[in-house]
This record gives sequence, structure tokens and C-alpha cells, in this order.
Amino acid sequence: MGKKQQRLRSVRFTTRWLDNVKPPAKGQVDHYDASPGSPAGFGVRVSQGGARSFFLLYRRDRVRKRWTIGRFPDLSRISP
Repeated sequence: MGKKQQRLRSVRFTTRWLDNVKPPAKGQVDHYDASPGSPAGFGVRVSQGGARSFFLLYRRDRVRKRWTIGRFPDLSRISP
């Protein structure tokens, strides 16, 4: 269990925030969407190289799973 537990980071996702989110010095950081109406477990993972991928955490048969939906900006959560 060498992984260090990070505290949850909840923010309201906007196109501006997603464009400007800073990558971590190393590793990956998960940010969860705190916007009204956003499903529980919906977030974006930011890697040290700056890649941003949307994901959804869910449980199936008591096992926690992560579904990677797509990358930003190819897939944007923000709709007009």
C-alpha cells in the first residue's frame, strides 16, 4: 500500500478552469465536479504532463471501479 491518500479536491468545472488547471509536479491528481446536477463520482484526472481525462467512479458488486470517459478538450463537459 505505497500509495499516499490525497484529500478530495472538489471544484465547479468550467471551460476556463479546465483550460487553466495546473498539472502536479509528479504523478496524477483527481478533481471532482461540485457543480449542481453533476453525478457523484464525476471528475477529471490531471497528469504531470498536463493531460486531462474525464472519469466516473462507481461501484459494481461492491467493487469500486473507474470508467475513463474521454480527454479534454476532445470531450467537453460544458454544453452551450
